[in-house]
Amino acid sequence: MKTPLQELIQYDSDLTHMFDSDVRVAGAILEYIRTNKKDMLKKEKELLVDFFDEGREEEYQYHINNINPMDGEDYYNSKFGEK
Repeated sequence: MKTPLQELIQYDSDLTHMFDSDVRVAGAILEYIRTNKKDMLKKEKELLVDFFDEGREEEYQYHINNINPMDGEDYYNSKFGEK
């Protein structure tokens, strides 16, 4: 899974390999943002809602079952594959 920003960065990288002009890359990125901005915001909202809910569950497990919550950095890495 990738965040909308990670997807945009990947798109930029892909375009940079396709085009020899930063102007063409920038134009394509702008068009992509204009075309997909509502979907990107929707995905971002869904991710934030999921994060909140998962955080509440981690807190519950910590207080009720004494299960140590995951560190924020580890949680991010587990969701988005960052090392």
